[in-house]
Amino acid sequence: MGDKYIYYQIFNDNGALDVKTPVDASDSTTGRIHTNQITPPRNAGNLKRIIAKREGFPVDPNTALFFKTDDEAPAEDNQMIGFSSEAQFGGDKENPIGVVFQGDVNPSSKPSSSTNLSGGWSIEENVDGHPMFRGILVLVMRSATTFDGFCQQSNVYAGGSYMSFPISNGNIVDGNVEWTTGGAGWGNTNNVVKVAVTLSADGKSMTGSVAHVSGGTIGVPDATYRRL
Repeated sequence: MGDKYIYYQIFNDNGALDVKTPVDASDSTTGRIHTNQITPPRNAGNLKRIIAKREGFPVDPNTALFFKTDDEAPAEDNQMIGFSSEAQFGGDKENPIGVVFQGDVNPSSKPSSSTNLSGGWSIEENVDGHPMFRGILVLVMRSATTFDGFCQQSNVYAGGSYMSFPISNGNIVDGNVEWTTGGAGWGNTNNVVKVAVTLSADGKSMTGSVAHVSGGTIGVPDATYRRL
């Protein structure tokens, strides 16, 4: 099976807004998110929160998510979403879901694509409010938008010892930061881990989600990395 994405557009009271990372250079209003980056609970409320954070918006009770453009009412926050069918909501860029932010709210400041991530970062990854992984990242910029490095972390929930793993495929575009590492925890040293986070406007922290995608997807919905 190939990669699966959910395509989306964002709006305020003035209409459609540009997304941070458009899918197509000819359409600045449509973005996408890999389904592996949508961590449990996989419902409309959590999807709304993930997209808002990715695009730099606050989420308030009036933020609405529409699965189809002709829906008369927004989805309930507890409405579950599934990714098993090619006909899923938002499954192609011609039929994106819509997230509507009330008022004339605009996204927070976008950090520059050339933001230098080099240096040490603390690791704070939690599940259901419980500490899961703790440790450090050391990142090294290789160009204006690419980086690699290594992480050293421990599964504090399971009482594990510290292990070190390389970081590869690091990329930063308009404050959206992604990288891949391997062998991180869960008792599977061959595990592949994909991280997708958003850099704060001041460049001092990154927040988002982690998806362990080998041997079954395990999501860490609450990941924060802070400059040391």
